[in-house]
Amino acid sequence: MGATNLLVEPGADTTAELIREAGDGLYVMGVSGLHSGVNAISGSFSVGATGRLIRGGELAEPAREMTIASDLVSMLMAVERASAEARWVPFGGSVKAPALLVREMTIAGS
Repeated sequence: MGATNLLVEPGADTTAELIREAGDGLYVMGVSGLHSGVNAISGSFSVGATGRLIRGGELAEPAREMTIASDLVSMLMAVERASAEARWVPFGGSVKAPALLVREMTIAGS
């Protein structure tokens, strides 16, 4: 038993505004390992990610071969804002979500 559809309500900001607001951080553009890195009981996850670093509120160099980890409840509690642009992303069901500005998450890699 589990969710087959997840719809996240869009916010009012553009993705560019969220990136500026982040200051320094990571813009995650893709994840891998969802089939093996997610505990469906506890909601904890540790998955591979790719994206771009954010420096001074602007997208910087590409970032590859890293891991992001958290648990679903903590991640959702750390969401500060959502962008206005939502898109459908297939994850074994259907997910429609905007870009999210997440205050804190564990990131590991070089």
